[in-house]
Amino acid sequence: MALQLNKSARGRNLKVAAGTGAVVLGAGYLLISTFPHLKTSIYNYLTNTQEEASDDNEPIELSRSDVQQAEKEEEALSQTVVGDSSLVDINEWSQDNLKHWLSQKEISPPPDATRDGLISYVKSIQEKSG
Repeated sequence: MALQLNKSARGRNLKVAAGTGAVVLGAGYLLISTFPHLKTSIYNYLTNTQEEASDDNEPIELSRSDVQQAEKEEEALSQTVVGDSSLVDINEWSQDNLKHWLSQKEISPPPDATRDGLISYVKSIQEKSG
């Protein structure tokens, strides 16, 4: 009888070990599925290899020529004019949009100006500044 109790205790221990192993493997799988970057970190730790981690928040240093090129491109974009008209068709603007544009340029439009008058006024300002 002692033999039989011993076999059942051994079977019970085996079931507990198998169940615990399944739980640990399942938790590990969920952890790596949720956080895939851990996979490479764990692999590097186990193989004793060092991989340089890239820091996305690291500031980027530009050379003087890069800065000058970016400034030239920005200036070219701000002064882009196609033929005689700008990239925006002012004729499609509403009267409120025309007045708003003028107020942004710190120019007060005439109070009795019509929409056509405002359009010609805005075009003349753009020609003088462009």
